[in-house]
Amino acid sequence: MNRASCPSLSSDAIFIADAHHKQGDPAFPLLLDQLLDAPPKQVFLMGDIFHVLVGKIASSVIPHQAILEKIQTLSHRTQVFYFEGNHDLALHSLSHFQHVRIYSRAQQPAFFLYQDRLLALAHGDFFVGCGYEFYISLLRRSGNILGYLDKVFPNLYPHIQERIDAKRIKTLELSQTEWAHFAQKRLDLYRAHAQKKGLNLDGVVEGHFHIGAYYQHPHTQEHYWGLPSFYNTRLISTLKTMSEN
Repeated sequence: MNRASCPSLSSDAIFIADAHHKQGDPAFPLLLDQLLDAPPKQVFLMGDIFHVLVGKIASSVIPHQAILEKIQTLSHRTQVFYFEGNHDLALHSLSHFQHVRIYSRAQQPAFFLYQDRLLALAHGDFFVGCGYEFYISLLRRSGNILGYLDKVFPNLYPHIQERIDAKRIKTLELSQTEWAHFAQKRLDLYRAHAQKKGLNLDGVVEGHFHIGAYYQHPHTQEHYWGLPSFYNTRLISTLKTMSEN
């Protein structure tokens, strides 16, 4: 992989992570309306934007039609990138996203250039253990089966969604020492992954952990942005504003 071939990341790019949108919650639709009124140069949807969205399951998609249409409209007004998380799957199946640059889990992390720095972008559910990898693999493979069962048993999926919706969404809380250790470990893991591709990494941007904090390694000067959960904080981010806080 050639560093020069990586796409550029705008300094005012907006990052939205872990919105975990559920039916009836007005926060994310309102945010989309605000972005439609004043589109930034780039919008990065960093995964788990919906609490449950499986592109191959009609019962999962239909309740979110209005929001999907807003994202579709936004993608005609600015660049929209969508990184699949562990709660939003099979996004390539959705016709709404023809102008959205989708990064499936297999395509993550994706590498972008930001002010001459090479950053790895991902939802963030990587390098967390073999057990999780087995679980997420089964979950993704089940999409076709659930899509078929949804047609035969239309009441099945709403029951599954109800159980998922009841799950509490937490924010990862760390002491200053724990945070430094966590960020350094995440940087080490991504750095090793980038080196296998012949790339020298300067930083990482990821969600998933619901942190909302920035860290710069004291020795390597690498940067780590742990994006906040929009569901918990109602915050969106730019790399500049997170670095300054």
